Amino acid sequence: MLMKKFIAMCAAAFMVYACQNDRLNSFNGVIVDATSNTVTVKALTGDETHTFSLENADKKDANGLLIGNLIIVDYRGNLTETTPATRVATDATYAKAIGTWTMPDPIDTTKQMGFELMIEGKAQSINMATLVIDKWELQGEQNKIVLQGESIGNGQTIEYGQTATIIEKDGKTMMLFDGTEVVYEKQK
Repeated sequence: MLMKKFIAMCAAAFMVYACQNDRLNSFNGVIVDATSNTVTVKALTGDETHTFSLENADKKDANGLLIGNLIIVDYRGNLTETTPATRVATDATYAKAIGTWTMPDPIDTTKQMGFELMIEGKAQSINMATLVIDKWELQGEQNKIVLQGESIGNGQTIEYGQTATIIEKDGKTMMLFDGTEVVYEKQK
């Protein structure tokens, strides 16, 4: 009788452990590295970094797994050296924003001016000597970003920050600077 109780207790303990080990968990962070088979994610707070295997993961919401993008990784059980992911999802706005954005130069309409947005929040101005855009980030709402840099003119340098909205219109991807009529078009 005592042996049966002991076996039953061991079986119950094993079931609790197995259930905990199969529990669905999520890890939120920023992509710091990605390959075709893995993604390395740094936690949003702290220095915790984990690598996840993508071999059997649902990637329909991965949006290219670009370095610097926000990501949610679902996995089962505990974190290991390379934890198998069950699903990965990133912010689609980040992938939409990457690229070159231009508009006709209002002074010389034969030229284009604008900026290029790159991974890891880097940016550079194109033919804009007085507006140096050097970084960007997600604003927190879908299709919204913030451009940052310096406005140089009249002997002064002023910090620059502008929120913009990415929209699709007439088969084109455009960026509208909030509170203005300034519109840049994404180049293919």
